Amino acid sequence: MKCLAMLFALALLAGCGQSANTALPQGAIAQARAHKTSGSYGDLIYAARGKVVYIFTYPSGEYVTQFVPPNAVTIGGLCSDASGSVFVDVNGSGSDSGVVYEYSHGATSPSATLPLGSGYTVAGCASETAYPKLAVAVLQNGTSAIAVFKDDQTQPHVESDGSVKNISSVTFEDHLNIIAWADKRLWLMTQMGHPYWLFEGMTMNEVLQRYGHFVQWGGYQLAVLTRRPRPKAKSRIQQVQVDGYHTKVTGTINFNGLGSGSGTAFALQGSSVLLSMSSGKNPSIGIYPYPEGGNPETVISGYSADFLTVSVEPSRSRIRK
Repeated sequence: MKCLAMLFALALLAGCGQSANTALPQGAIAQARAHKTSGSYGDLIYAARGKVVYIFTYPSGEYVTQFVPPNAVTIGGLCSDASGSVFVDVNGSGSDSGVVYEYSHGATSPSATLPLGSGYTVAGCASETAYPKLAVAVLQNGTSAIAVFKDDQTQPHVESDGSVKNISSVTFEDHLNIIAWADKRLWLMTQMGHPYWLFEGMTMNEVLQRYGHFVQWGGYQLAVLTRRPRPKAKSRIQQVQVDGYHTKVTGTINFNGLGSGSGTAFALQGSSVLLSMSSGKNPSIGIYPYPEGGNPETVISGYSADFLTVSVEPSRSRIRK
């Protein structure tokens, strides 16, 4: 194992200043959840492309509305929690000007700004509601880190390892650990005692190493989106069993109907998986059965996505609890 570059993390934390209009007086995540409103459309699909977020009904895929987050040039990540909040990672016009906005279910204006401070580019996020936490992949001066928010915090803990350069996707493993995709491999981030974390590279086979892109925890195992380059640009999901720092591929899920630009985004939602089918002349988003794969059950034509997530209607999430 490698020890954390604590001086780097402390330096990042020292730079996490925030302006008066973005500061939250109490816990950042808790403050935003106080603004939740029940949507009138039920569950919703959020699809980010460029700097625009499109909203569709789930699972029927009917268009609802769209919005551009404040000062957005590109969107670097998209995730949601089990209570209907949606987190949008936004990179602005300035260099290293990333910020995270939180949106209530169905809203087109942010209910809160999670303060990262200046000097960051954001690239992916994951929400864990059991505790709750939010993990955001950030980049500063060519080195990646993970900013971890907890419900009682106005500032995140920013954790880094100097050997990790390009984190592009993060997910929570069984509530506690974080698995990240970076530098063509999987990394396990474990909390060894507040606020100390450790990064360690995970074992993986050649297929994952060569073709992996995005990761998401599927409840009992890891799902890794793999995409072979052209001309065989086929996107698949590898189901991966995780045992500590060791991984084993237990299954491969294939999808029909994928075209040029497919597989740049995916999101697991119960017994379904959302997948960008194409971003070429005929852009589309498909909802496929999971883990069966095969043919899509629903196709949203005319739209593609860099990032996808599903926001659960808040009143239904309360019933589930």
